[in-house]
Amino acid sequence: MQTFPETANESGTRLWRTLGVAGLAALLLGTVPSSTVNLANDSRPSGCNTSTTVGLTQTADPFDLAVQVFPCAEHVVVVPETASHERLQTAVVLAISHEAPLFISSPKTRPDILDVIDRLNAKVVAVPDDNSEQGSEKTINAAIRTPAADKTYVLPTRPTADQMALIPSLVASGINVVLAKPGDEDRANEIVKSPTVVFSPDFNPTDRWLLQRDQILPGGGFRLFPDRRIVALYGHPGAPVLGLLGEQGPQAASDRVSKMLPSYAEAGVPTIGGFEIISTIATAKPGDDGNYSKKIDVEQLRPWIETAVSHDLYVILDLQPGRTDFLTQAKLYEEFLKLPNVGLALDPEWRLLPDQVHLRQIGGVDAAEVNQVVDYLAQLVRDNNLPQKALVLHQFQTSMLRDRSTIETPPELAVVVHVDGQGPLGSKFGTWDSLRSDPIGSSQQLWWGWKNFIDEDLPTATPQQVNDVTPLPVVVTYQ
Repeated sequence: MQTFPETANESGTRLWRTLGVAGLAALLLGTVPSSTVNLANDSRPSGCNTSTTVGLTQTADPFDLAVQVFPCAEHVVVVPETASHERLQTAVVLAISHEAPLFISSPKTRPDILDVIDRLNAKVVAVPDDNSEQGSEKTINAAIRTPAADKTYVLPTRPTADQMALIPSLVASGINVVLAKPGDEDRANEIVKSPTVVFSPDFNPTDRWLLQRDQILPGGGFRLFPDRRIVALYGHPGAPVLGLLGEQGPQAASDRVSKMLPSYAEAGVPTIGGFEIISTIATAKPGDDGNYSKKIDVEQLRPWIETAVSHDLYVILDLQPGRTDFLTQAKLYEEFLKLPNVGLALDPEWRLLPDQVHLRQIGGVDAAEVNQVVDYLAQLVRDNNLPQKALVLHQFQTSMLRDRSTIETPPELAVVVHVDGQGPLGSKFGTWDSLRSDPIGSSQQLWWGWKNFIDEDLPTATPQQVNDVTPLPVVVTYQ
C-alpha cells in the first residue's frame, strides 16, 4: 500500500504516546463509543493541494486512493471490517461531511492506518453504533451527490466495505458516485449525464445496460411495456394484397394509424402508432438461393423507417425466412435494428424444413433457433445502449413455436407472443385461450399481441372488444 513520505524521525510514536495501547486498540477495533479522539496538531504538512485529479479505474484500492486524495486531511474516519452495513453507511456520511478519508481497519491494514493518522496529525472521528439515524441509504445517497460531475462511479445498492471506503475519496475528487440497482430509472437518468462512467466489478453487462441506456423509446422511457401499447398497420410497401400497410405510402400510413389510436387509448394505457413491415417475403418459388424467401433491399424500407422516426412511431421488421434461418435474415437489417424505435418479428408459419414448400405445410421453429435471435438482439441492445427492443413471435398453432417455454426473455427484450388466428370471433378467442394455456417457463416474461384481419375476420373485432381481452394485448396489428 502507498504511504506518506517520512516527516519525522519518530514516525508512528505520537499516537502511541497520546492514546496508549488500549486506546489505539479500541480505536481500530471500533469500540470507541461516540466521541472524537483529539490528537495533537503540531506538524501538519504544508503546501498540500487537496483537489487531486484521480485516475479512475474499475478496481481502485480504497487505501491508496484515500492517501492520494487526502494528503492534508484534518480528520480521518476509521471503522472495523466487522462493522455492520448500517454502521458503514454512517461512516461514509461522516467522512464526506468532515472531508475525510474512510479507512476499513483489519489486521492487514491496521499498521498502515496508524502510520497515516500519525503522519497527518489528524483527528479520528468515531463512528456511532448501528442506531445512528445517519445509517440509511437515503442519507448516504443525499450525501454523495456531486452535481455536474464529468465522471461517474457506479456502485451496487449494497456495496462491500471496501467499495464504501472508496466513496469519500471519489466525492472529494469531484466524481459523481451513484448507488444504483438494475432497472432504477431515476438513477439511470443521472448516470447517462456523465460522459465517463466506471462500474464497480459487481456490475455484469446486463446490469450496466440497464443503468447506462442513452436513448429512449417513442413516447419516452426505456421499457416498452406495460407503460405503452403499439397499434400498427401490417403489410409490405406497395403490396396492398399483403395488408393495410401497403395500401398507401409512409406519410399516409402514419396519418391512418394515428387516427386509430384514441380508441385504444381508452384502455387507460398510452398508445403509440407503428408499422409492422414484411421485410423478407415467403415465395412460391425457391429463388436463386433455394430458400423460398425474397429479401427486401434496405433502401426500400428506409423511407418507412425515416417516417416512423419523424412521427414517433415504432417499427417491427417481420421475417418470413423460408428454408433459411431467422438469425441470418435478421442480420440483413442490423442497420435499422440499431435504432431505438425498431424491433423484430419472427413468423414461424413461413419457416420451412429443407423438404417443405409454402402453403403445403404450416412451418414452425425450435426454441434454440429463436434463442439465437434473442442473444443477437440482446447483445445489439447492450452494445449500442439502446432501450428495450420488441421481439414479436407470431403464432396461431402450438406447433409453430416448439418448446416455447424454453425461449429466453432477457431484460433487453420485450418478447411478445402475437396471436394470429383469423376467422369468426369465437374462433379467434378460442385460439387466444389455447395459446395462453400453453406452458410458460418459470423465468419467462411474455407479453401478448392481437391481430385483426380486415377481410378474413367475421366480423373484425372492435377496439373495445380487443381492449376487453385478458391480458390486455400490448401490440395490436391490422392486416
